[in-house]
Amino acid sequence: MAAGDIRRVEAGPAEGEPLRASRSIRGKRVLVFGYGKIGQALVKKLIAEGAIIHGIVRASGIFSGAGAKMAEHKDWKRYMPAAHAVFIAIPTVGDGAEALDYMQEALKRGKPVITAEKAAIASNPQLMRRQDALLRYTATVGGGTKMLKRIGEHPPGSIREIKAVVNGTLNYISSRVRAGLAQKDAVREAVKQGYAETDTDDFAVILADEKDDVIRKAVIMANHSGMFNQPVTKENITFIPPPPGNLTAKRCIVRITPAGVEVGFIEDGGSEWLSEGANNVLYVNGHKEVEGPGAGPEPTVSAMLDDYRDVLGSI
Repeated sequence: MAAGDIRRVEAGPAEGEPLRASRSIRGKRVLVFGYGKIGQALVKKLIAEGAIIHGIVRASGIFSGAGAKMAEHKDWKRYMPAAHAVFIAIPTVGDGAEALDYMQEALKRGKPVITAEKAAIASNPQLMRRQDALLRYTATVGGGTKMLKRIGEHPPGSIREIKAVVNGTLNYISSRVRAGLAQKDAVREAVKQGYAETDTDDFAVILADEKDDVIRKAVIMANHSGMFNQPVTKENITFIPPPPGNLTAKRCIVRITPAGVEVGFIEDGGSEWLSEGANNVLYVNGHKEVEGPGAGPEPTVSAMLDDYRDVLGSI
């Protein structure tokens, strides 16, 4: 989805808009951070629903919805006052310091923040304890499956166990190998299908990247579950790798109980509850809650827009 596909142009900064208690996105002035696959799909969908693109903040500058450069990246704070809401769709990197900067500035100004970036949430669990409901992060885990919403629907103190497949890339590779495909071919297939965000067919490289993804998601799920009085951090979690050269014996999952968080290749590869292919799946207290695609631009954007509508209905 190239910038040329987007026709509506809205330059800024401009006068701010008051918050209105309506779930309609139409007419809302939004600021989008990031313009990769998710950012492009997000901008296109926002425009389709009648939102006004106040600006798209990219590393190379700030752009209009049609791709015209309006300012340098360093001027992004100047675009905050007139934005009704802020969407964060930048890649997840390190401890999420860049995303955290954007979030804190927006929240300080009372702006709703809808994010798909995982590292800032996982590295700063205090953000999840905010009482003003302006920060929404459903898209960080399970994308379109909306796992976090399903977890949040359970009454406080009622969750005894969460088990889930949260990484479609590793699940796809493992399930294809179990089906009889050679590991190298399964990895190449995952890359070709776009499930792995790399062009390498080296499983060790993919595992190193996806391991961090699984740990971040586990931290977010654990802190969202209400099972722990103290915040769970990445330092509390050890990732268990697969047995050397064997992707059929174990599958990569997250298991959370009041006793702690287990992450990695810890589930028997033949367990019936596991999802197949790139699908994610969530079980709470032994009950299947949801299964479906967890990653990709469309499911992620769907979760982000649902989060925005929820914010609009609550303010």
